[in-house]
Amino acid sequence: MHTSFEYWLNSQNISYQKGLSFSLNNEISSSEYLIENNILISYLKFETNNHPPQPQTNSIKLWEDQWIHKKDIVTSRILNLLKKAHTIYGRKTIVKKITQPVADDFLNQNHLQGSTNAKIKLGLFFEDRLVSVATFTWGRKFYAEDKVLLSFGLIRHCNLNQHSVIGGLSKLLKHFINEYKPDDIMTFVDLDWSEGLTYRQLGFELIEKTEPETFFINPENLIRYYPHHLEPLGLNPSDLIQIQNSGNNKYKLFINV
Repeated sequence: MHTSFEYWLNSQNISYQKGLSFSLNNEISSSEYLIENNILISYLKFETNNHPPQPQTNSIKLWEDQWIHKKDIVTSRILNLLKKAHTIYGRKTIVKKITQPVADDFLNQNHLQGSTNAKIKLGLFFEDRLVSVATFTWGRKFYAEDKVLLSFGLIRHCNLNQHSVIGGLSKLLKHFINEYKPDDIMTFVDLDWSEGLTYRQLGFELIEKTEPETFFINPENLIRYYPHHLEPLGLNPSDLIQIQNSGNNKYKLFINV
């Protein structure tokens, strides 16, 4: 599907230079593309089945299964990086609570990892259209010396595909802080795509880098599975392609600490 990716780049008038194509092992090959704004993308294509590779550093890791099954989300993220998405200003939006089904529908269409259950769901609306969603865990109490701290987690955040909401995440966080009075907010950033500059600009501090996560890919349909899903589905790991992502950066926003 390298040609499919190149066709999309050409269709968007995105200039690029194709670098080396090489095998990471006998099950995954990598082709590198240096696109506008000096953004390096490693396209990782599945071949056969053997051992998991360690993803190369300093580039976006675009796995073949994501390109095939979540192309709208992938292309939207690339266009956002190139500042070619439609712009909406956060100051023109309205924050509203949304239901789990509404959050599920939006996240499954616009977030690479899809939706997951959340206690708190907030949406940004522009002209009555949902354009951004952030979901949070409920607060957990921690005891620090002589006081009790309330810690929340930002589980998911994304914008409507092909759209950039300038100041949107900041507005959602300010609303959340005013409403729920957290002492800190924790979140994770997928290192396959980003180091988390946006979060640092919002005041989050890097706490740690987590180890790479393992996934399994069905070579017949390129469906991705978490390891704990294999046994309930009756899947044998030896029949699948094992991969690892780049891990995550764990960030915290300290508010009243």
